[in-house]
Amino acid sequence: MSGHTQRANGRTEQFHRPKVVLMPIEDMTHVGAVKWYEDGKRFGFVTSEDGQDAFLHGSVVRLYGLRPEWLMKGVRVSYCIETPVGRGPEVTAIALR
Repeated sequence: MSGHTQRANGRTEQFHRPKVVLMPIEDMTHVGAVKWYEDGKRFGFVTSEDGQDAFLHGSVVRLYGLRPEWLMKGVRVSYCIETPVGRGPEVTAIALR
């Protein structure tokens, strides 16, 4: 995938977007519910069935085609997480159940 961008100096440059492969819901490893999500802040948290919270960034919400108004407290979701070194769990894929 590629595109063009207009620079401030009037020059046009070509750029390449990485190909995004979305994860199917069957491959998502966690099930839980939205704890809270605030579109103005573009983040929130989901809670697994065993009570573990995971950070949910707005970029993941948009990437998976979800609308912020769908992420109300208690809405059931399937998701995957990663835990970066020195940080807590972060949602990397999400789908409504």
